[in-house]
This record gives sequence, structure tokens and C-alpha cells, in this order.
Amino acid sequence: MFPKISGGDWLVVEDGFDPARANFWETVLTVGNGYQGTRASLEEGHKGELPATYLNGVYDHHDSTVIDQVNVPGWIPMRVRVEGHILDVKTCEVLEHRRILDLQTGFLHRDTLFRDGEGRETRVTSLRFTSLADRHLCGIRLSVTAENHSARITVESALDAERYNLDRLPAWSEKPVFHPEVVWQKWARSRHLAVQAASVDAERAYVEVRTLDTGISIGTGTVLALPEGARFLGGARDYERVAQVAGIEARRGMPHVFEKFAAIATSRDMPAGDIRRDVLDRLDAARRRGMTACLEESAAAWRAKWDACDCVVAGDPQASLAARFSIYHLLIAANEEDPRANIGAKSLSGEGYKGHVFWDTEIFLLPFFIFTQPETARALLTYRYHTLPGALQNARENGFRGAQYAWESADTGRETTPKWTADGQNRIWTGEEEIHVTACVAYGILSYVTATGDREFLRDYGAEILYQTARYWASRLEWNAAGARFELTRVIGP
Repeated sequence: MFPKISGGDWLVVEDGFDPARANFWETVLTVGNGYQGTRASLEEGHKGELPATYLNGVYDHHDSTVIDQVNVPGWIPMRVRVEGHILDVKTCEVLEHRRILDLQTGFLHRDTLFRDGEGRETRVTSLRFTSLADRHLCGIRLSVTAENHSARITVESALDAERYNLDRLPAWSEKPVFHPEVVWQKWARSRHLAVQAASVDAERAYVEVRTLDTGISIGTGTVLALPEGARFLGGARDYERVAQVAGIEARRGMPHVFEKFAAIATSRDMPAGDIRRDVLDRLDAARRRGMTACLEESAAAWRAKWDACDCVVAGDPQASLAARFSIYHLLIAANEEDPRANIGAKSLSGEGYKGHVFWDTEIFLLPFFIFTQPETARALLTYRYHTLPGALQNARENGFRGAQYAWESADTGRETTPKWTADGQNRIWTGEEEIHVTACVAYGILSYVTATGDREFLRDYGAEILYQTARYWASRLEWNAAGARFELTRVIGP
């Protein structure tokens, strides 16, 4: 029913549920494929969670301080109820809880045993994945077992478009301490999505939204396959949330497996008018192939990735695991199929730095891709070509020639660094004075071309960047007559 888990030096394990560490594990256990990334929130949700799915290259400004990598509609919600009582970490006693991220396959496994107020013990196990074989596809295989009882069980599979990004913290004279269940409630929140369509029936659920400023349409659909004996009870809609509800008379000790497929597409991928049809076609195709086949296809794609970049430290399994963990998060952050996207500071696992792109790509991340997946390295550098117009405008506005690459870049290459820290207390100078990013972009291009011999890239993309960044540096230099030398002033380091 569930795929075999890999060996220990491939596994990142969460043992037990600790509210104070929940957001940490949501980040660490993220599943993704370069096109999309979903934080490891619990399927049923809990107070204090920070659920999010991010799509690489999807940004919006609207009411945020600076442009955000948008938190798009969530596809993972699956709430289990026993005789109407929801199973979650708030209302039940958690007898067992373990989650395992299998880095070799990209699968997130879960095993939780709940005891409700009536003494009923119910086990919920799940497998979550985002497909590396079809980057638009993701899914959950969820099993519910009534361990010491027989009861009516319902499963609500939802799409939740009520999503927001965190923006600013209020200021205090002394740093406050919050309980983990309420810490995020103190933040100002930015909304970026307007619902354009929402529907649900026995066959599927579908939500389409549009970003408020950038006008990107995003369609997300789900289908729910039921175990034998279960039946569809109806659909529910609460404005920005739509859900399919199914029920079954669960027998003691018998696992009942519900399988949820989700598909996502945007107007960055295709004309907006084609999104709904594309999403529904992907869901129909996945349902025909079945969950097992889709899991196997994704696992095979992961094996091919690892064949090119696995790192084993002989005699030290923990070091091997640490290396593989870092490589995994690199792999789920980059999309070789999209030269208009890059890698944000927190990849697709969180919204730190608003999902903006830094010099870290060229200096710290690019070398890995150059020597293991040069096609991905090429795509990452082509992003700098597509954002060259923004870099040219940055230089003009600052009184220089050529191209000045942004310290924090998003979709256009314009400077997106905030002027103040999130609490409003301290000035941020990096966007104005930490100018070495422009040199880093040029260095990345030269490193790639030297290693790969890709003269076509140099001719079509890289040479123009090298020329325009050289013009910037020439105009940025100041002549110091007293010292008889050129100088760079108003500069800070990393």
C-alpha cells in the first residue's frame, strides 16, 4: 500500500509533535520539484501552523512592503473526523507521531495515532509527494485505521485559497515571547489573490485565482479516490475554500485508504484560458494511471537525479545524510525548464526574504549545478538575461551606465530590497551599497562557460550581460585625485 522507505542515511525524521518546533519541521520536510514547493504542515492543520505552497517565479506586490513570492492556494488539507470529532493535535491526545522525509524518493511519510475524548484510538498514516515526473502534479495517499473501535469516519479533502504572506512585525521596546500557537497572529499580513472561480462536486474540486498586481492566473484542482465501501457525501464551499466530503463505516483494525491528486497550472505556463482544461486533464490522466504508478514515475525521476549528484561520505552515515539533505533542497528549488525563474533565499520552503533572489545563487548554488546538472545552471543564468532590462533601469535610476543587478531580485530584476527591517526599527542599506552582486552575476557566467564550453549561451545571453555589467563598473568608479587612483565608495560587504 505504501512504498518501501529507503535506508537510514536517506531519512530525515521527526519524532513526536512539539508545537514549538512545528514550523521548523514544516520547513525542513518540504516537498517540491523546482516548479512548486509545499511546506510540511499537517493535513488536518493546527493552530500556529504556517501552511504554504509556493510556485517558482510567481510574485506579487499589492499591499506588501516589497514584492512577495506568493503563497498560493493550498492543496494538502484533509481533515479526518470520527463520529463528527475532528482528529488533530489540539483536541486529541497524540499517542504516537512520526514523519519521515525520504530524500531518495522525495516522499514525505507520516504515522500518527490519536486518542479522542471518547477513548477511541485512530491511526492516520499518509504519504505526500510532488511529482518530479510531472511538475504540475502532486498528491497524498492517506490511510485511516480505527485501532480499538468501529465508527463512522469522514474525510474532508479541501482546496484553500484563503492564503496570505507575512509582512511586518509590530515594534516593542523589549522583544516579546509568544506561545507558538499565536506567534504568527502578531504579524501584518499581505493578500495577493482574488478568487476568479471555485467549484466542487463528486468528481473534483477546482479553484482559480489571480494575483492582484501582476495578474497571474493560477488554477488548482483536486480529485479524491475513495476506498471500497466509502461514498461521496457532498461538496462544501466557504467562499475561498472548497471541499469534497466522503464517509465510510470503519471497521476495527481495517485500514481505509483515500487518495488525493492535485494539479496546478498558471498563466506563466500557458494562456489563462487554457488553465482549467490543463489542470483537469492532468487529474484525469493521473486518476487513470493510479496513485501507485504516479509514485513510481516520480521515484524513477528522483533516481535519475541522484545518479548525477549523490554524495556519500565513506564511513560516516550522518555526514552522508547531511550532504544529501542539502542536495535535496537544492534539487527542489531549481527548475531547469523555466529560464525566467531562479532560486529564492529560502528556496520554496518558506518566505524569508520574500522569496527574493540574491548573489548566493551564482556564488554558492550555481557551482553544484554546473558540475552535476549544467542544463539547470544554464536556466539559472538565463534568468539574469531575462532580468537584464530591470538591471539596466536600476543603473539609470542611480545615475550610472550599464546594468546594476539588484541585491534582492524578483520577477523583473528591479531592486526589491526593503528600506527598513520588519519591525521598522533599523535601516537596510544592502540594496544601495552591497553592490558586489553585479560582479557575482558576471563571475557565474564565466564559471559556467569555462566549465561547460557553452559558447552558444555566451553568444546569445552571456556576452550582453558581461558588456553591460562592465559599463556599470566603469561608471561606478570615482577618481581620487589626491591618491591618483580610482575608488569605489559607499560600499558594504556581505
